Amino acid sequence: MKYKLNELPIKTTNNFKINDLEIELNLEELNTDKLYSVDGIKVKQEIKEENITSRIGLTFKKYLEVIINVEKVIKEPVRINYSFCNNETLISKITINYDKNTSCDFIVNYDSIDNKDHFNYLVEVVNMKENSSGSITYINNLNTNSTNIMSFEGKVLENSNLKHNLIDLNGKIRIYNSYLESIGYQSKNLFNNIYIGKKDSIIDMNYYFKIAGKNSYNNLKVEGMLDDNSKKNFRGTLDFIEDSKNSIGLEYENTLLLSDEAVSRSLPMMLCHEEEVTGNHAESTGKINEDKLFYLMSRGISEEEARKLIIKSNFTNIINEIDDDDTKEEVTKLIDKII
Repeated sequence: MKYKLNELPIKTTNNFKINDLEIELNLEELNTDKLYSVDGIKVKQEIKEENITSRIGLTFKKYLEVIINVEKVIKEPVRINYSFCNNETLISKITINYDKNTSCDFIVNYDSIDNKDHFNYLVEVVNMKENSSGSITYINNLNTNSTNIMSFEGKVLENSNLKHNLIDLNGKIRIYNSYLESIGYQSKNLFNNIYIGKKDSIIDMNYYFKIAGKNSYNNLKVEGMLDDNSKKNFRGTLDFIEDSKNSIGLEYENTLLLSDEAVSRSLPMMLCHEEEVTGNHAESTGKINEDKLFYLMSRGISEEEARKLIIKSNFTNIINEIDDDDTKEEVTKLIDKII
């Protein structure tokens, strides 16, 4: 069946072919019956027989509900894992509630132990009360036949900091949406994204920042690589609401093309209803810099290794945003293996 998903909050001309994503999906007989493996915090997990939907535009009638309440400062990262096998489906909603003056980092890892057609659909909701902080790192390491669809919603109050890291390494269809609200004084919302597209993969991103609190800081950074016949759509919207004085909104997206057949479409957008704000957006798409390649090869590095170094260097800043050294090392090894 054909679906229209990930629609822009404000439409642009149809000639850009980026207002939404029209895609064929087979969503029949999808089911969920297995729980996450969680280490480091108490969680509530329950299969719910009711509708679940998201801003992406899909609705399902059954899902796994996961509720996590952060009630204190947790120093070690909480690890949440799900391994797919045998054409498995996971439809889940993870709600994370931070109390006042708390902090906790999460590492959420999705992988597959076979080459079957797996389906992962996640709705994440984060509520941060005053003076709380946390980072949530998602690692998509499913196989190349899988579908991964994720919706992120975060509401950040006064003096609270929320950081998302999305490490998107694999899958045939990947659809991502975020709706992040900075509604408190000196609130902070960060979203960092690495993606790698190979073969005939489709990657579709629609990220929105609602900037409503005074003196808030908001930053969207996306680094990607496209090879073979892969395709990517990127939409990023910074929306300065009235009374968001002295707030900052930054947006940067860079795509490295390794194939003449790869397709990259990008639409950075900035909306402003307040005068005393700072907003900046930038987008870059291109091939590997030949001068950098020549310089590395002149130092005795092979062309293949030189290309790998350049690709990995683009990802370094985002990898460094991960607040756990073991996970940084794991992600670096996964990227090295894939490229």
